[in-house]
Amino acid sequence: MLTLSRELSSLSVSFKAGTTNNVIADTAFLHGTIRALTHSMSLLVQKRVNAIAEGVAAAFDMDVEIELKQGGYLPVENNPELARQLMTFFDEKEGIELIDIEPAMTGRRLLGIYFPGPWSYVLAWN
Repeated sequence: MLTLSRELSSLSVSFKAGTTNNVIADTAFLHGTIRALTHSMSLLVQKRVNAIAEGVAAAFDMDVEIELKQGGYLPVENNPELARQLMTFFDEKEGIELIDIEPAMTGRRLLGIYFPGPWSYVLAWN
């Protein structure tokens, strides 16, 4: 997973194999969450997870079953034109300071469900 950690922003994993320390388990289960900043990065990570799992299985002459489910953590990809319009609008307002920030994992889980695009995510605080 070190290889993947260099390619994406957020990866959390749990691993379970067997019930005791001195017996090699017949099966193992890896479960986790993958989050990416763009849809293309999400697809790349899914491809890499498959490649790594299949490679490890082949190296140890094992079978592997891979099931990837895209859940509720879809990447936020702002509509560029709408984002530009928002930046222009806020830039013209007194007392508002705009700053550029790096892409971030934010609380946007339901936004795309309730408000289908195009849209732009704005992070605001005082």
